[in-house]
Amino acid sequence: MSLLSTFHVEAILVGLALATLVVGSLRALDSKGLGRALAGAVFVLFIYSVSLQEPDLGVQAQAYRVDEFALLFRQLGLLTSALVLLLAAEYSGRIRYPAPEQYALLLLASTGMLVLSAARDFILLFVALELLTTASYVLVAFPRNEAGRVEASVKYLTMGALSTALIAYGISFIFGTTGSTSYDVVREVFARPGELDAAQALGVACVLAAFAFKLAAFPGHMWAPDVYQGASLPITAFLATGSKCAGFVALLRLLFDPFLPLHPQLAPVLLVVAGATVVWGAFGALRQTDLRRLLGYSSITHTGYLLFATVTDRGDGPTSVQFYLIQYVFSSLAFLIVLAFLSRGGRGYGLAALKGLNRDAPWLSWM
Repeated sequence: MSLLSTFHVEAILVGLALATLVVGSLRALDSKGLGRALAGAVFVLFIYSVSLQEPDLGVQAQAYRVDEFALLFRQLGLLTSALVLLLAAEYSGRIRYPAPEQYALLLLASTGMLVLSAARDFILLFVALELLTTASYVLVAFPRNEAGRVEASVKYLTMGALSTALIAYGISFIFGTTGSTSYDVVREVFARPGELDAAQALGVACVLAAFAFKLAAFPGHMWAPDVYQGASLPITAFLATGSKCAGFVALLRLLFDPFLPLHPQLAPVLLVVAGATVVWGAFGALRQTDLRRLLGYSSITHTGYLLFATVTDRGDGPTSVQFYLIQYVFSSLAFLIVLAFLSRGGRGYGLAALKGLNRDAPWLSWM
């Protein structure tokens, strides 16, 4: 089986993104109709992925492996992307701005999500992570004529650039001390008897610190409330669900594959970071009056809860995270859909928008 057959879903997403850019540059398109069509296409890919009875294990390259773990998060990522595209279509139709570029970036970011779920090499991890985050930097700024968009994008870019530098720096130390970027080889080196040398420890610390920024874990959490508030609602939905889910999948791969032999040393650090993240997110949310900022602090707190599951050295850690992430994605999307309807009705995003909701919109109140 060729490598392209393993990447066929990702290749289709890239093809859709490029076709959207080309057609959008040649003729004016109905933003709402285009978004709905793309959401339908991604949903068809989701149905196709669900129909696969067995994970596609035809190509077992060291760098990329579509196992059951990757297949589950591929399905979750595709479904999330379809819902976000649908939300973006409704949003672009309401405010009337050209959206082909936004749809193309969402598709490319979704491609990065899918590759992250199956990446088993630090180089591929870095490329997929940057594809996801670089597209997200630009998405946060859409549309540029609305207040706060560019400011939120710059804040996100600044923090993201720092995390990119950290992960590149960490990978260079890991490669220099192990001679490989393959998860299998790195795990074998870390499992050898003896103390972890300083260069290896620094590499691991830099990679994990970069993920603290990507996932809005303490102390890299500062960007989340500002970006969630400044970005448009569909992009906030993407960052809060698909992007966070992909980041945790990649982190799980690291902690339970190449870094598994280091669990005794990493567990106390992860425990402290998880506890600090939960406390900071919970107390930071107390003074918030904007529902989008409140969701940002909620996202920080949920990151802490998920990190607690990575502290265990038992095999049920990834399973617990999988279950939690599925619940988190759909509950967050439901909350953001309610916000979309509230904003369309002129209620805004403040806490006051929830007053009398059970009387005026009982279905939204139930959600």
